[in-house]
Amino acid sequence: PRSTLFPYTTLFRSPRPMVDQTVFWSRPIWVNNAVSILAGFGLFGALVATSTFAQLPPVPGLNGLGASPVAGAWVIVPAEWMMLVMGPITGYMSRRMGKGPFLFAGAATEALGLFLVIAFHGSLAELAICMGVVGIGIGMVCSAFGLIYVEDVPPEHVGRLFGISPILATGVGGSIGGAVFAAFLTANHLPPAPGAPPGAPALPSIQAFEGFWALAGGLSLLAAAFAAVYLVTYWSGFRGGDRAMVRRPAI
Repeated sequence: PRSTLFPYTTLFRSPRPMVDQTVFWSRPIWVNNAVSILAGFGLFGALVATSTFAQLPPVPGLNGLGASPVAGAWVIVPAEWMMLVMGPITGYMSRRMGKGPFLFAGAATEALGLFLVIAFHGSLAELAICMGVVGIGIGMVCSAFGLIYVEDVPPEHVGRLFGISPILATGVGGSIGGAVFAAFLTANHLPPAPGAPPGAPALPSIQAFEGFWALAGGLSLLAAAFAAVYLVTYWSGFRGGDRAMVRRPAI
């Protein structure tokens, strides 16, 4: 028996778990969770890496913008503004079009913004425009996966599952993004400047930022692929052909 082979597994089981695992691992929810983690990674890549790059000096091999900390913060504000704008728009339009198209389009738009910043990072204005594109995508994704947690599960599970959302997006996706960003900065740095004292910290190279933006954009595209799975599930479930869809009880 399983309990004989693995006698300690019962220590990690609860007869009344906080989150129903049947609901948590149903197709719309695990897909939504995956999109949350990947989109959180992409958001970190957009905001923190871009703000850091803007504040670094314009030395050869890095080509930073030498902005002040205030300017480095302002350059990512368009992303926040567009998230605020796209939230209510997505909520309203999802009544007519469903949540799936916005989950997919949002992740794809986030990836587009991250790829654009690789090509256009020569001025604060270019960075701000790219961050605005990222904000449009993130705004759609966050609104769509919030609606999925609220509308696609039975009402008694909504609060607990919705509480997991920020943990996955920022706690998991953002934390992994921070560690990976630090690894990119450490692995890609400029040689010490002539005359620099021994042990002086080396500046990261532009390859560190471009590589990290590319990785974040690729993971955002992976989030779009997961969102496409939800889209197919939603459509087939709407027709009654997919039993993996968690449905609210009829009122």
